[in-house]
Amino acid sequence: MLRSLAIALSVVLPSTVSACLTPSINTAPVEAVGIELHRPMRLLVAAGGDATLPCAGSPAASDTDELVHLSPEPAAIFDLSGMAPHILAVRAFSDCPVRLIVHTATGNWVFGRAPRTEPATGHGQELYIWSPGDGVLRVWVATEEPEQCPGEVELETYDH
Repeated sequence: MLRSLAIALSVVLPSTVSACLTPSINTAPVEAVGIELHRPMRLLVAAGGDATLPCAGSPAASDTDELVHLSPEPAAIFDLSGMAPHILAVRAFSDCPVRLIVHTATGNWVFGRAPRTEPATGHGQELYIWSPGDGVLRVWVATEEPEQCPGEVELETYDH
């Protein structure tokens, strides 16, 4: 289904982004241990939603002035442990163009920028996070269009 992956650059955003998003934990997070993620873990999610970024009070949320659409609630929530010796890869796949937004256990916001080239089949984005910390990791999957589409979020770790 999805064969190509656009590797994205990332930028850490200040906490004002939380004014647009609700990083609450209304659902039970998926538990994951760093070493177990050497084998990728995937979850089915909905990409897109009714909220938009950039929003009032936040910096531009992409490398262009384009709006991205997402749900105010995270698409996926993970409770991570044993992450100290690992680099975390967070990936999103979908049939529509996607952008990743991640809130780490250490309180950092990481945003995937617009891919410079479109993949031939399917769409994806990948972020690498050094020292994501133990605790709750929240992942939003934004789209360029207001319509939601099915997607997947994947986590994988690599040793430092």
